[in-house]
Amino acid sequence: MKRRCLTGLVLLGFILILAGSASAFFMNFEEGLGNDGGQIVGIPGVTFTNSAGLNWRYCDITTGGYNVTSVNKGVSYGTGYYNMYDYVCAWLGTSGNWGRIDFDDQNGTWFQTGVSSYSNFSVEAYDAADNLLDSASTGPCTRQQGYTDMVWLRVDAPVGQNISYVIVHDSGNYWEVDNMTGDMAGGTVPLPGSLLLLASGMIILLGYRKVNKV
Repeated sequence: MKRRCLTGLVLLGFILILAGSASAFFMNFEEGLGNDGGQIVGIPGVTFTNSAGLNWRYCDITTGGYNVTSVNKGVSYGTGYYNMYDYVCAWLGTSGNWGRIDFDDQNGTWFQTGVSSYSNFSVEAYDAADNLLDSASTGPCTRQQGYTDMVWLRVDAPVGQNISYVIVHDSGNYWEVDNMTGDMAGGTVPLPGSLLLLASGMIILLGYRKVNKV
């Protein structure tokens, strides 16, 4: 019986650990398929903030209006100069040379994005007081420069500090980003329902076995 109780406690602890740490996010923007040019909204935990009067937009390459190559799908449109994944990426149009992304709880610990740019490109992480915490950059990285994949740029908050927002920018208004990932310390992104259901069922099963074998 002690072993069953211990198993139950371990399982419960595992569930609580998952619930407490299930704060990572991943954005591939595929919800924008069929919504080319639409504003990027409704992603839990982060806000794609209006930047210099411009909204973040979905870029649906299946419309044929872009010069991009989908790396994992192996299809190209137009000149195919820029790299991205699947069929939708993010940008601010041809006049947007920088964009801001806010962590809603101002408690990010790291952020990474894929980028394809015709000019130099940077990602900068800031705290709530607008102090620069970390930055990463790359030179021009399109197929014209010999790149067959996106370049991945990551920024991290120093120990004991949190990212409030990130700024991405280039120097020529020709760029797009895709497959963003990050982590919100103590975030509220829920566990998948299937995992919760499985865990609950296992706890009930342990209780059933205990009742019938005591």
